[in-house]
Amino acid sequence: MDVKLKVKPNEQDRRVAFNVWSEIYRELVPPTEFEASIMDEAHDLAEFCVAADDRTFCILVGSFLEDTLKRTFSEYWRIETKKEFGRYFGGNGPLSTFSQRVLVAKGLTWLTSEESSELDMLRKVRNAFAHDHRIHSLMDEKVRGPAESLHKWEQIWCYRREYAEPYNLAPVAMQLRMRVFCAGIFIISSCLAQAKLLQAKLPKGFRPSKSWDAMLELEQGMIDAAIRYCWRCLGFGYTGDAIYEYQSKGPRPWERLKQDQETEEGG
Repeated sequence: MDVKLKVKPNEQDRRVAFNVWSEIYRELVPPTEFEASIMDEAHDLAEFCVAADDRTFCILVGSFLEDTLKRTFSEYWRIETKKEFGRYFGGNGPLSTFSQRVLVAKGLTWLTSEESSELDMLRKVRNAFAHDHRIHSLMDEKVRGPAESLHKWEQIWCYRREYAEPYNLAPVAMQLRMRVFCAGIFIISSCLAQAKLLQAKLPKGFRPSKSWDAMLELEQGMIDAAIRYCWRCLGFGYTGDAIYEYQSKGPRPWERLKQDQETEEGG
């Protein structure tokens, strides 16, 4: 009969492990070329989607998430040849669909149960717009429910008065667009970060501290993309790469739309 003894690490052991992990973590902070390309795409998407209609917006956000999962598997599983791509991502491959990629990412603990559930909601919203020509707005009952069920990440900046006031005045459809974008960006950012930590043999979710400066530059860049989109949606002009470098420029997007309609009616 085998007897396994469980030895609990003492405080000194924990301190040594923490210091070793912290050294490894510091080397992971700068983004890789792969991560930098994802961040660039997220910022381009944020800027383009400000003026896109709901259908285009939801399809593009969903496609970005699906493709980023595919690229993440390719990066960490070293899927490089055309033959390997076919085996994994082809019609009968285990990673051929958005839902399969979410399921496997959850199994690898790249995603939490809540994150995988929210990605499924985002996938359903994307598919509804892509396959039903009668859906044109996030206010449609077929997509509004899933969108409203997402975590309200877009509200975390409401402690800033200059953000809270226009946010509370914004139409529900605009608030839902911000929620969809933030949920997608935050979840895929977390997925990328966890994949990187686990690849480096670090504990899931390890951070030397809880401060902003202790986050991976990948995470900081993705969060800034979400900030960029939300603040731009509320009528703030983006003036740089640093967070909160936004200045109010004229009427809000929905106010401009109303002005255009009034001009057309008056003309």
